[in-house]
Amino acid sequence: MEEKLKNFFASTVWNASSNVQKHDREFRINRCIKTVANILRYEGLPPPEETKKNFAATLSDQSMNAIAETYLGTTLNKRALQMLGDILRSNVNKLMVEAVKYCRHTRATQLTVEHLQQAQIEMGCNLYMLHIDFDCEEIEDRNIVKMWMEECLLPMGNQVGLSMPIIKLPKPMLLKSDWKRWNRKEIVMLQSISRYPLSRGQQKFYVETTEKLVGVSEEDRLAALKIMSLDPAVHHVLSQLAIFISEGIRVNIKENNFIILTHLLRLVDGLMRNRYINLKPYLHLILPGVLSCVVANQISAFPSVEDHWATREFAASLTMNFILHFDSDEQSIEKKVLKIYLNGLEKPMSSLTTIYGCIVGISKFGKCVFYKYVTPRIAFISDRIESFLHDESLEKSDLRRMAANQIRLRIAMECAPILKYQFATRADYPEVGFNERLYYEEKYKYVGKSIYQAVIFSRMQDDVCDLVRAEVLEKNYSIQN
Repeated sequence: MEEKLKNFFASTVWNASSNVQKHDREFRINRCIKTVANILRYEGLPPPEETKKNFAATLSDQSMNAIAETYLGTTLNKRALQMLGDILRSNVNKLMVEAVKYCRHTRATQLTVEHLQQAQIEMGCNLYMLHIDFDCEEIEDRNIVKMWMEECLLPMGNQVGLSMPIIKLPKPMLLKSDWKRWNRKEIVMLQSISRYPLSRGQQKFYVETTEKLVGVSEEDRLAALKIMSLDPAVHHVLSQLAIFISEGIRVNIKENNFIILTHLLRLVDGLMRNRYINLKPYLHLILPGVLSCVVANQISAFPSVEDHWATREFAASLTMNFILHFDSDEQSIEKKVLKIYLNGLEKPMSSLTTIYGCIVGISKFGKCVFYKYVTPRIAFISDRIESFLHDESLEKSDLRRMAANQIRLRIAMECAPILKYQFATRADYPEVGFNERLYYEEKYKYVGKSIYQAVIFSRMQDDVCDLVRAEVLEKNYSIQN
């Protein structure tokens, strides 16, 4: 068997110096096909009648019936098998012709699997053998069989980008248990061809870049991030990078690996800055991972040491950038993300870190959105965090106490620019003797005191800024005069 295969592959080797004529090319291709058919037909096959080869298909009736039973649940008669064999031989012959053309065009010395894969792409065909959807009782009518062949089998053409027909039934997954019904030496022929999506140079570029991004050296990481944000060649490995980001964030959130999560978010930021690539086809892989860094329960194994609060804010800013660049009426990313944030605020089982992430995420939408959706829920949030802030049994380094304090400070910081104009003067008071501090404490409960202090501080900042601006204008006026 090995000697026959060696002789067969030796016959497919053509040197660039040997000028093979066109009429010799067809002859050699037919000889190659016949050689493979003879090897598969006579090498180690049992003699019974059910395993005799159909010469046109180079497959035994046993294997053909196994394939039909896998997809149809029934077998085919000899007439249908013969027609399938004729079509299969014609398609394989055309595929070999195109593969040899591509081999000679690239000046290769040997016909390889890559040439066959390129021919498959250029011809717009697929080498899955059967996509069948028909009634076996109607197989006796040749016209019906012909119509079925044209509709269900993938046609072979010479045009690039040939449109694929609509197949009624999806292709079921071929399990290893189905291989037992095939001839053992035909399993290699019946399995689908897998094509590597990246060339060797692209694979090397992808491996080196990802290793630098998650490596130890900060200098190499900065160089890799610069490549991600400026190099147009990133487009070729973008699909693999999207999977790398998605799986990396999923695994490292589970393992609370804060450092790797930070590096992956920096990678996403670098890809967002690259104007030569389009991330829209890969949003379903990248955006859920970034959003998970915002609302996850815990992303750090040492929350008292590592600044995971800033990482959540960075992830929220990246999410908002995705919304600004890729949101549309069809996708409505903004509504979906906002709904996730609101669900995190309203669920009573949400952790305090999740609530903090949702507040930060909503704050990126602007003051109006924050006032509309967060301000009515401040009293509910205040009840959640009050017990953790007053509980003396909890240490200061406890994650829940830290999260409660961060939520209090964040709400006060975001509400101050909005509420400082509500009662800016005494004319705005609803009644005589109005106490603004008690008003905030009654309405927003425990967080109301912090909101009142932030509002007063914001007003003082505005007064100081107005005084400085007036002095500067007065000095400029005096200088000009």
